[in-house]
Amino acid sequence: MTFGNKSFKKKIIINGIGCPYSGGYIVLQNLLNSIPIDYFVMAFLPKGKSVKIAKINGNNTKVYYFNIKYWSMLFRPFYEIIKLYFVIIRGYKQINISNYGLCLNNNNVLYIHNLNIIDLDVKTGFGHGNANVFTRFLLNNSIRHSKVFVQSDHMAILLLNYMKKKKIFNKNVITIKPILDIDVHLNKPIEKKYKYQFFYPASNFPHKNIDFALKCFSEVNSKSYDVGLLITSEKMMFSSNISYLGQINYNEVINILNSSDFLFFSSERETLGLPLLEGILLEKPALLPNLAYAKEIYGDAAVYYNNFSFVEFERALKYLIENFNYYKNKVRLRKSLEIEKRKTWTQHWEEFLK
Repeated sequence: MTFGNKSFKKKIIINGIGCPYSGGYIVLQNLLNSIPIDYFVMAFLPKGKSVKIAKINGNNTKVYYFNIKYWSMLFRPFYEIIKLYFVIIRGYKQINISNYGLCLNNNNVLYIHNLNIIDLDVKTGFGHGNANVFTRFLLNNSIRHSKVFVQSDHMAILLLNYMKKKKIFNKNVITIKPILDIDVHLNKPIEKKYKYQFFYPASNFPHKNIDFALKCFSEVNSKSYDVGLLITSEKMMFSSNISYLGQINYNEVINILNSSDFLFFSSERETLGLPLLEGILLEKPALLPNLAYAKEIYGDAAVYYNNFSFVEFERALKYLIENFNYYKNKVRLRKSLEIEKRKTWTQHWEEFLK
């Protein structure tokens, strides 16, 4: 392969159309920005309404944008055929960063970060990242013919359980935990709105459990804890201690988190939970549900509530505020532990291409 003035013997194709939003998009963008310079890369990226167009640094890439409204559903079979042409006929290595992709040889990498697709109890449907017969067929095919990577220990357990139920064998399932590069010196401090300010960087998916967060903070408002919640959601109910930010860009998310006292989360499940990792790196104590994804990242640097009940929420909230300095020290220690065991995006590529 000759591109510009360079000749490349190593060629990869990146299937990224399944990463148009939220954490999936951030992962995709970081991987695109760290592609090895000795590879020629053909990247298939998402395009659509409210989708930020990913860009790749470097001059060894060729990029094609696919409108996810059509190519992730109606035209998906044709999309898979296009990819297979480059993989089978042109000798490209396929890197599936969008959860799944049709594979006819073993020269593939599968990087899974969609929990819905391996949760057999989740509601199925077409579009919006939901699991269905077609996507699960592609997933199962990918697992059988790929070196498989996940981002967390709890995700690895869920995937292995899924493989067992589906009678899929693959000994190449590897956990590789990412680290983020957050330069807080580039972020502008934002004046706090509340004495004890919590921030929930949520999205409008049902599993984010936004209703629970709003009801709890609204109810606790009458009990004079001087707490408030900033949440990346459209206005859903009125309470003087809740500020709705809508969907904001990533830099604004980091600015607000950095200016808040605590991170809050009420999501029922997460593949990785990038905001939790961001909270650790910015040394923010957290109020989190007592679930595996949260405890894997925060450990003893957070206070956890059980069963998504207001009584549990109030207990944990009060305890966290009363012991703020203790948890501030805990999160600093946790940060150093997390940084030691996580891999840069360049190291991700080293693992993918071994």
